[in-house]
Amino acid sequence: MQAFGIVILLAAVGLLGFLFFNGTIKVTDRPPPTNCAATETPAPSGAYKHEASFSLYDGKIVPERVDLSGPIIFISVTGFSPKRHTVVLASVKNCQEQELRRIEDIVNSLQAHYIKISLPPGEYLLYCVVREGKLTHRDLGEIAKIIVH
Repeated sequence: MQAFGIVILLAAVGLLGFLFFNGTIKVTDRPPPTNCAATETPAPSGAYKHEASFSLYDGKIVPERVDLSGPIIFISVTGFSPKRHTVVLASVKNCQEQELRRIEDIVNSLQAHYIKISLPPGEYLLYCVVREGKLTHRDLGEIAKIIVH
């Protein structure tokens, strides 16, 4: 009887793990894209890299935050979704966004798309602008923050 209980427990843990990693259950809600409230997360200690690789899935960009050292930045984006995506790199100053670069037609492939750009210290966003109905992919969670130090 105890073995049966362990099997049920393992099955339940496996199901919860699948739901968390599949995105069915979300641990945290993201703030709306227009939220400019100060939600500063401390930067990790140590030296920063000059490059970052992002993976684009349906509903998310991974990692969600990257700290980099400028001024020359290398960014790569690889799509892991059957849908086509258009990703924008934008600077953020005083709650105003300014588009700096755009990568179009990112689709499920092993081909990475690259951006090489000189960025001063500041906050930047990488997000998808494709619209589905009333919402953009950004509204659905396809957004990442880049902090240049």
